[in-house]
Amino acid sequence: MNGNLICLASTCFYNKCSSCYASGINISGSIASNTNGTHCLTFEDRKNATLTNSTSNEDYAKTYNIACQAKGCKHNDEGSCVALNVQINNENQSCETFCPR
Repeated sequence: MNGNLICLASTCFYNKCSSCYASGINISGSIASNTNGTHCLTFEDRKNATLTNSTSNEDYAKTYNIACQAKGCKHNDEGSCVALNVQINNENQSCETFCPR
């Protein structure tokens, strides 16, 4: 695993060994008050993906690559995630790092 973004969404096309290889991710949840109100919009089911994936160590996403719409999260700083570590959950691709303000 690389970096400070842990992705447990094992069916996501961008997930390799719990690291995210998308160039950046977008978290929804503009009115979220808890983790369940968030969702990784970058999630792409690997069964349906038609993209090619790069997995060099320079290509994995880090927390500074996260655009976040969850205004109620204390880690959201004007639409960017400032959490030291972020975890995306497997079941519904929610942001497990969400913490109410």
